[in-house]
Amino acid sequence: MKGLARWCFRHRKTVLTLWLVALVGFFAIDRAAGSAFSTKFQLPNTQSFTALNLLEKEFPAVSGTSDQIVVRSTSGTVSDAPVRNRVLRMLHEVATLPHVRSVSDPFTPEGASQISRDGTIAFATVTFDEQTQALPKAAVDRVIATAQASGDHQLQVALGGGDIENAESQPGSKSTLLGVVLALIVLGLAFGALFAAFLPLITALIAIGTGYSITGLLSHVFSVASFATILGVLIGLGVGVDYALLIVTRHRTGVKGGRTIEDAAVEAGRRIDPEHFGVSIGYTRGDAPEQLRRRVAARRPGAGSSPDTTDVRDLVPDGVEGLRRLIGKFLDVGFSKFVIRPVTTPTSFREELKELADGVLDLQT
Repeated sequence: MKGLARWCFRHRKTVLTLWLVALVGFFAIDRAAGSAFSTKFQLPNTQSFTALNLLEKEFPAVSGTSDQIVVRSTSGTVSDAPVRNRVLRMLHEVATLPHVRSVSDPFTPEGASQISRDGTIAFATVTFDEQTQALPKAAVDRVIATAQASGDHQLQVALGGGDIENAESQPGSKSTLLGVVLALIVLGLAFGALFAAFLPLITALIAIGTGYSITGLLSHVFSVASFATILGVLIGLGVGVDYALLIVTRHRTGVKGGRTIEDAAVEAGRRIDPEHFGVSIGYTRGDAPEQLRRRVAARRPGAGSSPDTTDVRDLVPDGVEGLRRLIGKFLDVGFSKFVIRPVTTPTSFREELKELADGVLDLQT
């Protein structure tokens, strides 16, 4: 890696040209090929996945996602015959649309609670036949258009819910642009120069743009969730700005310390600060599972060459007290960052987190 860093420094114009060619090339290919992102995102063998499957099997009528249509009468109440007939006609049209499983009726005895006390506002729940990640946007758009077509100055119609918000959201969120502006401000204050602040953003945006196009092309090869690019942009921008602060600060320190610009650039990304030493600690409640015991025994120093004398509790503590003792040992030798995780699923994560906070949070340095 040191040799690669030095080569990149000495051939920086070539490296910049290659990055720009990659950015333009992959962008052009991506535009020509298009993308095939998947709207279905599932995590097999999770409790939520099992619950959804059970719901679809045993209670299909309510297994889909749901949204609301809200109506308001500007003259009289929604129960007045003319308004009521318009609302019922609109709800009937919505109920016949593709992917709509059912629409609740606020004018039935069961739906009485869906009408406001003064009788001017009512809502109906639209239940779809798919969860949000699998529901086509076109189906939601048709529900929106059908509902809004019945509105006028006498009957106001509004829609709400996660699917409605997703369908009406505009691509290219302003929050991303705001993030770039704020990052520029932070970098400008840290570096004290506007040009220096632009450099990390430019390199991050080039990498993000190239990765965005490559991700779109990979969606033709295997399933890629539709929100993957959004996460990539946010994470890439955040990490790019954060790491730029670290690398540039190290480079400036190296130059001020007497190193050449090239040596300072090469070494800037290779040193590990002491505060970055950390450890991931798993803990149990009671006896450790047999599989964990075997894994610990196999990974201990000298495994297989001598009788197993490893006590699993030395590495995987039992309970909060044991966890506290082990963290104390790591603190004594200079560790300062810890990821704490239960080996088995707690009965209540809320109670587990509370007990952990009470038991070890005071060790925070």
